Amino acid sequence: MMRNKRPWIAAFALSLAGCGVGDSQPDTLAKAPQSIDQQMVSKLAIPLEEVPREFHRRAAQLLEDVRGSESAPTWETAILSPSVQPLYRPDMTSVAYYEFRVLVRQQPMGFIIVSAGDHDFPIAHWNFQGLSPTETLLQKAGSTATTFYKVDSLSYVAESPGGEMLANIGGLPNRIIGQDPSWLDRTFTPTDVQWVPTVGVADDSAATSGVVREEVSGPRIPTESIKLTGWSSWKELKTYYRESYGTMAESLRRQAAEEWETERLAQEPGEGLVVGSPLELALLYPQARFQLSGEGAQVVRPELVTTPSGSQLLVLTAFDATPGTETPLMVTLSYGNGVVETHRFVVLAREDVGTTQEPEADGSKSAASEGVHWTEMGQLGAWSPWTQYFAGTHDQQRLYGQISAGTSPNSSSCASGCGATAWAMLFGWGDKQAALGNAPWPKRWGMYRVNGGYGSNATAPVNQDTGVRNMTWEVRNRVNTFCFNGQGATAPWNMSNANGYLTNRSGATVSTHYNILGIHETRLRNKASSSIKDRKVPAIIGTGWLTHYPLAYGYRWRSRTVRKCVLFVCWNKTETQRNFYVNQGWYGNDNGWVGSGTWFAGQLYAN
Repeated sequence: MMRNKRPWIAAFALSLAGCGVGDSQPDTLAKAPQSIDQQMVSKLAIPLEEVPREFHRRAAQLLEDVRGSESAPTWETAILSPSVQPLYRPDMTSVAYYEFRVLVRQQPMGFIIVSAGDHDFPIAHWNFQGLSPTETLLQKAGSTATTFYKVDSLSYVAESPGGEMLANIGGLPNRIIGQDPSWLDRTFTPTDVQWVPTVGVADDSAATSGVVREEVSGPRIPTESIKLTGWSSWKELKTYYRESYGTMAESLRRQAAEEWETERLAQEPGEGLVVGSPLELALLYPQARFQLSGEGAQVVRPELVTTPSGSQLLVLTAFDATPGTETPLMVTLSYGNGVVETHRFVVLAREDVGTTQEPEADGSKSAASEGVHWTEMGQLGAWSPWTQYFAGTHDQQRLYGQISAGTSPNSSSCASGCGATAWAMLFGWGDKQAALGNAPWPKRWGMYRVNGGYGSNATAPVNQDTGVRNMTWEVRNRVNTFCFNGQGATAPWNMSNANGYLTNRSGATVSTHYNILGIHETRLRNKASSSIKDRKVPAIIGTGWLTHYPLAYGYRWRSRTVRKCVLFVCWNKTETQRNFYVNQGWYGNDNGWVGSGTWFAGQLYAN
C-alpha cells in the first residue's frame, strides 16, 4: 500500500478510483441473466402515454436514428416498452430521468435514459443490449423496491418504501469534502505522463534490453485540500449529496448546456431539411395522420414507412429549394389517441450547407478528417449522420473484470480495482493484435505471456483465467490500488506506473493524461478520441463522480449548426454530440455508449 505524508492526498487518490463492479460480483463469469419478471417491472413503472411528450419523442427518435446501424446492431426490430420507469437523483425533488426499456420480440434488449431537465445531457445513458439498470436492480432487490435513483453516470440504486437501499449497481461514489465550484472557472495546468524509450526494442524477444524513462509535464498531484470519507448509510448519502457532489453536478450541467441550448434554438426556426437528404421523423403512437403546410409543403415529399419492428416513420424528402433561402415547413401529426404534435422545419438547398470535419468545442474544425463522409452540416439544425470509429472489433475485446477479495491471487480486503482491469484489457487487446499480425503490433507479442508471467509467448485469452488474474494483480500492485469502502481505488497520478508491468516483457509503453481535480476537459476527450480515430487503439477514460476507469474502443460524433440572435445580431453556432463506446471491465456486462466527458485518458503505444 502506498504511504503518503499528506493524508488528504491519499484520501483524494481514493476518491478518483472507487470503482463500481457492475451488475455482477467481481470475478464471476459471463453475462447477467436476461430474464426478468415483466409484470413486476410494469407494476413499478408508468404507461408510456403518461411520459411528457418531449422525453418520449427524444427516446423514440434515438431508437429510429440508430435502428439497423453499427451504433445499435441489435435494434433492427426493436420497440420501446409500453412502460417507463421514472428515476430520481438525491438532490432533486422531481423526476430526474426517464428510463425507456427497449424490447426485441418482447425480450429486454437495452434501454434509453432521457434527462428530465438540463442537469444532464438530453440522452444520459443508453445501451443496445442487456437489461436496463432498473431491471437489473429488480433482479437483486425483488418486488419490495418502490423507487429508483440514478446516483452517478453508471451508479443506480433501488430503494424500499422506508427509504432503505435494497440494491445498487455500479458502486456508490465516496463522500468528497472540500471541492469548490469556483474551480470550474479556473484554468489548470495540464498533466501528462509518458514513458519514452531511451534504448528501443525491435522485437519483444529482446525486451530485457529495453530502457525507458518517465517524462512528466504539469502538476502530478493536487495541492487543493480535499478530504474523503465513506457514507455511513444510504440516507446519509442522500442528505449530503448536494454538498458532496455539487461541484461535479455543476460541471455536468455546464457540459450539457450547449446541447440543451441548441435543441431550443433549432426548434425556433425549425430543423433543417436539406434537398436530397431524407429526414426520418419517428411516430409516437398508432393511427398517425400528417399534414404539411407552409411554403415548404410544395417542395417536400412525405412518405409513411413501416420499420422492421412494425413502428412507423414519416420520411420527409425535399426535392427543390432556391439557394440562399430558408423555406418554412410545418408538419402536424395527429394520432388515434387524440394527441397532436407540431414540428417546424426549414428547407435548405444543398449549396447552402457546408462541409466537413469534426468541429472542436469552439466551433472550429479539427484536423482529422479520415472517414468523415457527411458533406451537409446543415444550417438551422440539420443533423449530420453519425460518423463512427472503432479500434478493432467487438470480438477482439478482452472481457475481464475485477478479482474478488479472497480470490487468488487477491490477498486484499477488497476487489482489485477498475484501474488495473482497464490496463489488463488494454494490454490483452494489444497482445491479441500482435497475434493477428495487425500493424504495428506483431513485434509486441510479449505483453501477455504464459500464465501472465515473463516466460514464453501466449495470446491473451478473451475471458479471465488464472494467467489474466496474475497479470491484473501485478498491475494492481504497480498502480498502488487502495482498499476503501470495500472497493479498489487508484489515483490517476499512479496509473502510469502500469508501464512497470511491460518492463522486461515488451517494448510497448503507456502514457497518461488527467485533470488533477477530476474535472472533465476537452483535451482529455480529444486524447482518447484521437487514439481511437487516428491510431485505431483503445484508450482508458475516467467517468462519473471520479469513480470509474472503463476502456473506450469506439467513438462517434454528429453535428448541426443553429442560428442565434441577440438584438438583431445573428450568428451561427455549431453543436456536436459525441459518445464513447466502452468495455466497462465487468466481464462483458453492460458494454455500450456513454457520454464523451472524461477526466482521464490512458494510452498504449507500440513504439
